[in-house]
Amino acid sequence: MVRNDLNQTWVALKVNADGTKEWNAYPIPHYYIKQYENIWTDRDFARKAIRYERELEIAMEGHRFFDLVRWGIADTEINTYLQKEQKLRSYLVGAKFVKGKNEYFPLPQHQIDLSVDANGVQHLHQNPGY
Repeated sequence: MVRNDLNQTWVALKVNADGTKEWNAYPIPHYYIKQYENIWTDRDFARKAIRYERELEIAMEGHRFFDLVRWGIADTEINTYLQKEQKLRSYLVGAKFVKGKNEYFPLPQHQIDLSVDANGVQHLHQNPGY
């Protein structure tokens, strides 16, 4: 993408399904940013506002998944996304986020085997669901 300040547009190269390329110009979005005018007295509103601002502030930086897991809403958010995207992308058909499993990666079996001490006590155990 290239920013063109002369006419206030973003120019992006698009590759069509047949392999042809074309340049498209998009107007630069103008955001109105201001401070909150009222004191947050409602906990739910404050939580929603902070989560939304965090989503905007660090979009595309790879933190979103970990935020969703930390807030305990990963299954709802990701499954809602998957329901919509499965209609558009065939490789996502049947995909589902499983709470209690998909928040974690499986531990390598080799590391679990190495965690056994001299008394035969195993100190690492596999994450749930794996």
